[in-house]
Amino acid sequence: MNIGEIKQVYIPIVKVTFSYTYVDDDEIKITNAGEHKFPIKKLFDGSTYDLFKYNGTVAIYKRTEKKKNYYFAWGISNRDSKYDKSIGEQVHTYEWAEPVKISGATRDYIEDISPLKKGFENINAKLWDYYSFTTFKPDLWITKLHQYQDRIRIKEEQDYQKKQEKYARENRAQCGACERYIERWDEGNWDGVIYDHGFQQVGHRAGVCVGARYQPWEKSPEGKIAYIKDLESQKDWLLNNKPDEKLLAKLKKSVEIYVSFKKMLKELYEVNKKEYEESVRYFDRSDDDFIRWIRIYHNVNIETQYPVNYLHSLHVWKETQLSELLNVWQAKVDLLTHLIINEQDKVDNWKAQQTPKEKRDASN
Repeated sequence: MNIGEIKQVYIPIVKVTFSYTYVDDDEIKITNAGEHKFPIKKLFDGSTYDLFKYNGTVAIYKRTEKKKNYYFAWGISNRDSKYDKSIGEQVHTYEWAEPVKISGATRDYIEDISPLKKGFENINAKLWDYYSFTTFKPDLWITKLHQYQDRIRIKEEQDYQKKQEKYARENRAQCGACERYIERWDEGNWDGVIYDHGFQQVGHRAGVCVGARYQPWEKSPEGKIAYIKDLESQKDWLLNNKPDEKLLAKLKKSVEIYVSFKKMLKELYEVNKKEYEESVRYFDRSDDDFIRWIRIYHNVNIETQYPVNYLHSLHVWKETQLSELLNVWQAKVDLLTHLIINEQDKVDNWKAQQTPKEKRDASN
């Protein structure tokens, strides 16, 4: 554990999400709760209010003074969702309403002050509602967190032991590059090096892992050193190929070619649709299949074009700006820099150890 570090967790037992931190080795403090990370304490009108209950749109805060409860409602006033093509994900954005003091935490009070739902103003649809509220119960949640952590720890220990037994039976050891457990090559003069295997390298498939045919990590850091050299080579290439207007123009030209290809393919399909669909089953139809079909039956040769992307991260289109390429380029350089530092730290602290098979044999 890192004291002061904030972590977010979902506890299936009570179906709640919250963030927490360790204030010392034994004490856990919850800092916020829910999807919107509502803080457990918030200042309203100069007084501190405690989180009472919340849902996906609004949180109710409560302060008790002289046996009387005071409440504030605070939540979102608008939400929107747009697809960000630079990261290839749906991005949700929210606007927040001004906090409102209410006399009670019942449905009528909450819906009375709720903003209207965007797009449904004509029917007076409320954005906030009283349904699906979760009551903030810090003591219960912390107890369930400890139970959840114990269950995860026990399961991880059991899974680790099962995997180590499997690796020992199959004479597997850790690849220095990708850190997966791979069979060792004992035949001939290979002296127990790691067998050839695939590896996902920094965002794209890179064929055989660079750690293959080196001694496993338990016996030598040579596979990790080879991986670091590969990362440094990728970073050097990026630094020598920073995107510019010339590259952007080249990519956009490829986009034009792709658009023309799709247009031509659509026109050919419309002309030959009936014949093609009569001869090819529905579930077998695709662009690639149609291209093969029209080449065989109509002697029309089409060179397949593919969507244009940059560094396997950004889908390039006619509106793409140089700044988008630069953002992806910088993110990739930063990632490689981070990986190189981390992997070099592992090499600097490397120590020889037994493989799973050696541990098993030593204990028998």
